Amino acid sequence: MSNDLRTLNLVARRRRRATQADSTGFPLLDGLLEPLRKRNAYFDTKYYNVENLTAAEVETLAPRLAKEGMILLVPPSGTAPVRHFPDVDAFVAAGGADVRAVTVSGVGSSALGSAALARDVADAVGAPVAAVVAGYGASDVVTEGLGGYFLFGAANRLRYLLDLWGIKMPVVPPDTADGSSHTDFLAHWNPDVAALAALLADARLSFTLLVGHSKGNLVISEALNSLQVHHPEALHKLEHQANIVTLSAIVEMPGKIWTYDVIGMADALGALNSVPGIMPDLVLPFVTHTTSPDKGIYHLPVTKVIRDFLARVKDGSWPPRPATS
Repeated sequence: MSNDLRTLNLVARRRRRATQADSTGFPLLDGLLEPLRKRNAYFDTKYYNVENLTAAEVETLAPRLAKEGMILLVPPSGTAPVRHFPDVDAFVAAGGADVRAVTVSGVGSSALGSAALARDVADAVGAPVAAVVAGYGASDVVTEGLGGYFLFGAANRLRYLLDLWGIKMPVVPPDTADGSSHTDFLAHWNPDVAALAALLADARLSFTLLVGHSKGNLVISEALNSLQVHHPEALHKLEHQANIVTLSAIVEMPGKIWTYDVIGMADALGALNSVPGIMPDLVLPFVTHTTSPDKGIYHLPVTKVIRDFLARVKDGSWPPRPATS
């Protein structure tokens, strides 16, 4: 049995024992979503290094494949198991204040893909990493029906074009006393955007590295746009201390956060969903959209890319540039 099939069988068995874990509260909707959630677990084995997760971690994450916006704490390989938290307060209470890196995986991924990407980054930085689960919730039925990337991608391209003309894209103003970001249209419909914005805006946390893959880059962009409106002090803090690494899709980022855009030369999906006019910092020969080492030379080696990038930043051989704004 292949490693992919072994992982999928483990997921299927575990989900049968915990059918309520991903419940939306609407049985008919759950019935429609379950095949898509299982499909996304399959995609995770194709696009992410799920072999870097233990069988026990797969069993823990399987009942929560689609907990969109759930926060994971992922230590490096061979140190401690993946843990999951429903919100920022629970994450901080478990030691999240010491975490300096956060990741967001791509379109169609579940908690498995989110944990696998974070594990690759954790191995590069040598410390635990936070991950926001992109998941597959009710909002993703809409976005997939419109073409997967459509809602995020269209907003990102429009912002980029308006910025070229010096025009700021209008946003929904906050209607709460604290100016919380959930009133943004995209944050309201996408718990992953809201969860990432909450992490980045929390004064108890201090991130120095943000890593996204595929649609995850667009989630990062929208979370930062939310901060720009509702928590400008948090965005200002990130501008002075953080780097962003985008993998497999080049998007517009707000503010002046240092960004490092990486894409494979053979990554047609990534090229299709990138903003024209923003040149990548690193193009990898033969590499496609996958980060799974099972795909040989065609995979994007996340751990090596992040490790090499951080080494270049540390020794000053890569002069960081502001994201296009």
